[in-house]
Amino acid sequence: MVFDRLKVSSIVQKGLIAQAVIRQLDEDDCSWVLEFELTDGRIEPMTRARKSTPKCYKSLDAALNDAHTVGLRKAVIEMT
Repeated sequence: MVFDRLKVSSIVQKGLIAQAVIRQLDEDDCSWVLEFELTDGRIEPMTRARKSTPKCYKSLDAALNDAHTVGLRKAVIEMT
């Protein structure tokens, strides 16, 4: 499923996101992912524009910036 900035921004405005989680990964090329827990219990990762592949972030700051850009004011950070 495509879950890019445009779609997430729309879902945020509708109040359908319970929480955002920025999760650290143990991979060299992908250090962080931004995931959304929806009010219906589903968990969806942020994806690249018009694609269904999860977006990988090299820095925590980049993931936080995307969370802020779509209209979120709070995110949980999970570190390994």
